[in-house]
Amino acid sequence: MRNRDAKAHRITLAGGAAKPLAVAAEASAAEEVGGLATGTHRVLVDGVARARIVIGAVPGP
Repeated sequence: MRNRDAKAHRITLAGGAAKPLAVAAEASAAEEVGGLATGTHRVLVDGVARARIVIGAVPGP
């Protein structure tokens, strides 16, 4: 994740599928997450849904 503002943020996957990721102000952070079930997983930034990760999707043509 990349944080482009002056405030630190906490990133989590809804349902507790992975440990929280802290992203410092104006910085980047990464974490590898394995074992996610097929489907759509919400990405929460400071407790608010801001994105989704889709697992098991078929690529386009």
